[in-house]
Amino acid sequence: MATKPITFDPVDAPLWEAFGHYQSLSDDVRSRLYQHEIWTDPKNWQRNRPPAWVRQLKWKVFRYADVDTPTKLEQVVSRTAPGIYIFSVFPDVTIARFPALALYVGISNEKGSSRPLRERLKEYLPSRMSVIRKRKNIHKMLRLYYGYIWVYFCYVNKPSPMLRRAEQKLHGYLAPPAAERDYPVDMKPFRRAF
Repeated sequence: MATKPITFDPVDAPLWEAFGHYQSLSDDVRSRLYQHEIWTDPKNWQRNRPPAWVRQLKWKVFRYADVDTPTKLEQVVSRTAPGIYIFSVFPDVTIARFPALALYVGISNEKGSSRPLRERLKEYLPSRMSVIRKRKNIHKMLRLYYGYIWVYFCYVNKPSPMLRRAEQKLHGYLAPPAAERDYPVDMKPFRRAF
C-alpha cells in the first residue's frame, strides 16, 4: 500500500516556515497571494485626518521577526503604558521610504482596560500562535510578510475613548487592508477582505 505524501500546511506551520513556503511558490501562484487592493481616496484622507496630537506622537519601530520573545519585546517596548501600533510592510531597501504599506492598526487600553501596549503586542509574538490563529487576517498577514513586517508604536497618555477615536481615524486615513472592525462607518460597506 502506498503511503500518502505529506503536504505542507502553511496555516499550521510556524510563521517563518509559512513565509518560506509562500516565497517558494511559482510566480503565478505567489502573485495571487501578494496582490492586495489599496484604498487611497483623498476624500477619506480629509474626513479621517487624525487629530494633531496623533500626528505629533513620537513613533518608535522594530522589525517583527527580530522581536520573537516576551523578553525581547519588553526590551523594545520598555514602558507599561497604553499606546497605538501600526503593522507595516516594506522591503529591506527603500527609495525615499517607498514602497511601504500600513497593514494593520491597533490600540491598547480599549474600553478603559488600562492594558499596556507591551501586553497587547505580546499577543502577536510568534510564540503565541494559538492567539494569532484566532484572528485570520492577522495570521495571514504575518505568514505572508514575516521577514518584512515592521511594527511602529507610540505610548499615549490619553483616555480610552480618545484612543478609540484616534484608532478609527487612522483606519480611515491609512485604510490598512488586514483590518476589519475599526473602519469608520461610512467606509465599512466598501471595505474589501484581505
